[in-house]
Amino acid sequence: MAAQGRISGFGTLPSGIALNAKYTELTSGGSGSLTAMLQGHIEVAMKLADTFRRMGEQYVETDEAVAASLRPTEPR
Repeated sequence: MAAQGRISGFGTLPSGIALNAKYTELTSGGSGSLTAMLQGHIEVAMKLADTFRRMGEQYVETDEAVAASLRPTEPR
């Protein structure tokens, strides 16, 4: 994952410090944070990519098996 920066432009007043803490919690805090949600989306996308890759491989295998079953057999 890319390096995460810190927001620090809200000043040194108590309200600025509180606002900074709130934004930090929303972006990189707990399970409902932006970082956690994006990581979840990345995991879903990776699983989908793997699923589609396997589907493509199975499609080729099935297509080859059907094509082989349709070839005429040589007389003995």
